[in-house]
Amino acid sequence: MSKFQEIAPRVMRDLLSESKFQFGLEDAAAIAGNFAYETGGFETMQEIKPVVAGSRGGYGWAQWTADRRRAFEAWAKRKGWSVDSYDANYSFLIRELLGPEKRAIAAVKNAQGLDAKVKAFEASYERAGVRAYSKRVSWAKKALAAYHSAALALPSAPAPRPAPRPAPRPAHAPPPPVDIAAPLPGSWIARALMRLGIVRQPMSQQVLKTDATGPDETVRRVQQQLQALGYPEVGLADGYMGAKTQAAIRAFAADNGIGSNGDITDNILATLPKARPRSVTEHRANTTARDLRAAGNEQAKAFKGLGWLGQALGLGGLLGAVDELGGLDSIRDAADGAATTFATSQGMLVAIVSTLQWCVAHWWLFAMFAGLWTIYRVTVAVLNLVILFRQGVLQRASVPNGGWRGAR
Repeated sequence: MSKFQEIAPRVMRDLLSESKFQFGLEDAAAIAGNFAYETGGFETMQEIKPVVAGSRGGYGWAQWTADRRRAFEAWAKRKGWSVDSYDANYSFLIRELLGPEKRAIAAVKNAQGLDAKVKAFEASYERAGVRAYSKRVSWAKKALAAYHSAALALPSAPAPRPAPRPAPRPAHAPPPPVDIAAPLPGSWIARALMRLGIVRQPMSQQVLKTDATGPDETVRRVQQQLQALGYPEVGLADGYMGAKTQAAIRAFAADNGIGSNGDITDNILATLPKARPRSVTEHRANTTARDLRAAGNEQAKAFKGLGWLGQALGLGGLLGAVDELGGLDSIRDAADGAATTFATSQGMLVAIVSTLQWCVAHWWLFAMFAGLWTIYRVTVAVLNLVILFRQGVLQRASVPNGGWRGAR
C-alpha cells in the first residue's frame, strides 16, 4: 500500500469526523487532493524546487513556507512530534482552520462541485506559487476513489458525521443553574456568585478557549512573560490559548513592530525575552489611592473604610488605656478641686469626662457595630478581588476593568 492510499483516506475520514466543520465527501477530497499534489502523493514533505530562490522552501502537507513553516515546526516541537508525522501535519491543519485560515472552510463548502472545491481550497488556504489545477483535481479524484476503496475494505470506517443533536436530559437530572444576574441587575452579589461559578455565567461573558487539548507549557511561559512586561489583558497564565492571550499577543506585536494575528510564532518567542516593559502614561504612573477611589475602584473604597475604622478603634483603645491607668479620674479630681470662679467650665468638663467613661464602659456595643461593619467591608473587598483574579485582570495591585486600562 502506497503512502497516498494510506494517508489520503485517513485525512478524509478525520476531516469528516470534525463536527465543527461539517465537511462533505467532496470537501474532504478537495483538501486531501491539494495536499497530495503538493507532496507527490504524501511522499515528499520538503519542497524540491523552492519558488523563492535561496529560501528553505515549503514543508509538510501544505508546503508551509516562511512564517507558516516556522510556526508549523515550532508547533511540532512543542507537541513532541516529528514534522513528518501524521499527527503534526493534521493537528497544525486543524489549528490553522480554527484560527487564521478559517475563511478556507466557508470557501470550500460554498463552492459547487469537486473541481471548484479544489480551486477554492488552493486559493483560500494554499495560495501556491504553482496552481496546476488540473493536477490537483486529478489527485482529489484519486483521493475520493481511495476513500471508497478503504471504506469497502474497512466497513467500520466512520461515515460522514451528521450534525450532533443534544442528548435528552434524564428525568432525574437536576435543572440547570439559574442565572441570577437577570433578575438582579447591577447586584454585586449576583455578579460575585456568577463569576465564582456558583451560578451560570451568560454565554456572552464566558471566556473562549480555543485549545481544548490541555494546558501547554509554551503557552503558559508566553503568558507569564506578557504579564511581566505589563500586558494584564493576557489573563491567567493557565497554559490555554484563548481570546485574551491572542489579544495580548496582538498588542505586544503592535508595540514591538512585528506582525501577528494572535498566534505564538517564532518572531513572538524570539522577541519576548528581549522586549522592554510596556510603557505607561505619566497619568497612570502617578495614580494615587484617591484617584482609584474617584475612578470607582471598589477595593480602594473598601480599604479606605477599613482605614477609618482602624483609626476609630485605635482612638477608642487609647481612651480605654488612659482610663485604665486612672487618667480620666485624675482629670475629674482636678476639675473638682478647681476654684469656684471656674464652676461653669468645671461642670462642662465633668460632663465630657463622664460621657467618655460611659463610652469606655460600654465598649462591647461599639465593638459589635465595628465588627459588623468590618465584616461587610472586607467581604465586599475580598469578593471583588476574587472576581478580578478569576477574570485575569488583577495580576498585581491594579484597577478593575474600566477606563483606567485605556490609560496605558
